[in-house]
Amino acid sequence: MKNKKAVVGLCIFILVCLVFAVWLSMLPTSPNKQALPSNSTVGLGEQGFLAASTTVGVSKDAYDAYFKATSANDAVGYYQLKESGQIFDLTVKTKVLVLSSSWGYDEIRFLDGVHVGQTAWVGYETISQNHL
Repeated sequence: MKNKKAVVGLCIFILVCLVFAVWLSMLPTSPNKQALPSNSTVGLGEQGFLAASTTVGVSKDAYDAYFKATSANDAVGYYQLKESGQIFDLTVKTKVLVLSSSWGYDEIRFLDGVHVGQTAWVGYETISQNHL
């Protein structure tokens, strides 16, 4: 009887570990500039290009709210941000200047396109040095 309890306990432990591993693999990764190769980042005061199909926030708080909504699969929160104009999508590559950085987010100024001259916030990983 004691041996059977040990086997059941071991099975439960393995099952919990597997569930935990799957849960960890599904979590969104937080931005971390150090994890990217140095040639893929655009630094402060440098020009780069936003990837096509990028969502940007009109403020750091708006972009943070967008990141939280998408991480939590909060479709209502996402659409509220979009409808209020706090976030918008770009469908073409856009040339930008990095104005400042804060915890994985970059403040940018649009250098071309329909938003030229305006500022916005994006995840740093959406900016590249190349116009690919």
